Amino acid sequence: MPSATPRRYQPQLDGIRAGAVLLVVAFHARGNLFPGGYIGVDIFFVLSGYLITGILVREMTQSGRIAMRRFYIRRGLRLLPALGLVCLVVGGLYLALPDIPERRATLTGTIAALTYTSSPLAASGTNLGSMLPTWSLSVEEYFYFLWPAVLLLIAWRRIPLRVAVTVLVLVAMTYRFLAYAAFDWDIQRIAYGADTRSEQILIGAAVAVCLPMAARRMNPWIAVAAVAAMTVFVFLPESRTTPFYRDSGSTVIALLAAIVIAQVAFNPRGWLSHVLSWRPMVWVGQRSYGIYLWNLPLVAIVAYIPLAENVQLGVKLVLMFAIPALSYRYLETPFLRLKDRFEPGAMSQTRSSKELSRSGTRHREREHVVVSETSVGAETDGETASQHAAR
Repeated sequence: MPSATPRRYQPQLDGIRAGAVLLVVAFHARGNLFPGGYIGVDIFFVLSGYLITGILVREMTQSGRIAMRRFYIRRGLRLLPALGLVCLVVGGLYLALPDIPERRATLTGTIAALTYTSSPLAASGTNLGSMLPTWSLSVEEYFYFLWPAVLLLIAWRRIPLRVAVTVLVLVAMTYRFLAYAAFDWDIQRIAYGADTRSEQILIGAAVAVCLPMAARRMNPWIAVAAVAAMTVFVFLPESRTTPFYRDSGSTVIALLAAIVIAQVAFNPRGWLSHVLSWRPMVWVGQRSYGIYLWNLPLVAIVAYIPLAENVQLGVKLVLMFAIPALSYRYLETPFLRLKDRFEPGAMSQTRSSKELSRSGTRHREREHVVVSETSVGAETDGETASQHAAR
């Protein structure tokens, strides 16, 4: 079973996260100026499929199995602390402010966020207020729950991984097309449904297992053209983009995002990777999960305060970066360090260290080399405190 994703930390992927979350922020802050900014979520889905698939396939390649319990512990340590804080603060404020707009809807959204039911509720038309963005978290949670079992089943049936993932992508894309062409679902059902979003995550998975060689030969200007196409979509009026997005646009956006991710992930020394590795972009990307969670609640809460429009905008911009930055430093980072203990290479590192301590002086130097190699694998394998999964 191939393991194609690079092991080392890649700052350019944090740059992609930054671009994606800034699109969402722009859409929430000035939707009339950035009507297509919601495609930042599409980019997150593709990136998440790429990263998580790479982690799982690499673990299967190295050990022949997936430690499911440790995988879910890592996901929980990454996602739950920041989500819990947002739900606590937002829920508390909305309970304390009886006349704040969409109070009942936001409290419903807070409960939905904690139970990971936001996606089906939003797809069915339930108003989740300022907690609506958590619908994407529930979509990814379903993916985390199902995808390891699917990969194990593929391995157990001895189906070539590239063939299996390609077939799954084609099935998901066909289902997504039928949602509009045959089922005539509205844009809300298509946009918020976990089933109709699965194609984007699976396209990211395909990047991880199917495209490494092609991506290394890809002209970077193809990725630039993909970025340009997505940029045009962001600024086009909603009346033109919504019909296209409902038809097959989400598939096209995911494929464009996949081109960019493949180019920079497998060509880390290319000029496009250097651009995306710009330090401010990396800084934003590392805090993108918190920025995404806090963004819309802060927009709604600040709008409730009687301030001039320009002052409100300034307060929103400051808070939507300052609060996630504090959350990342004082809440998320300690849990990220704890999460590193559950990485696939962590146990082998611990075992090697114990063997080293029990060994005699004759073998100490040799076993030190083994421990050092294992440490490199544990530090760079999957996600570390400096390379976390998308949102």
